[in-house]
Amino acid sequence: MTVGGIALPFMPEPFRGQDLKWDVERDSLDQFRAVSTFEDGTPGPVMVFARDGIGWDLVGLQLAEF
Repeated sequence: MTVGGIALPFMPEPFRGQDLKWDVERDSLDQFRAVSTFEDGTPGPVMVFARDGIGWDLVGLQLAEF
């Protein structure tokens, strides 16, 4: 996932055009978080996923305060 498209107009000017680096942090067997960081090291959004049968559902989104 990169920053662009629909999200671009809502991003603060300094973050526009920066790529995101994603890391996975497992909270339990049934939940994990995809944690992003902008190229300059600033924290980005965090997506929270929970197990649903054999798949995963996006159950939360945490946005960093800019």
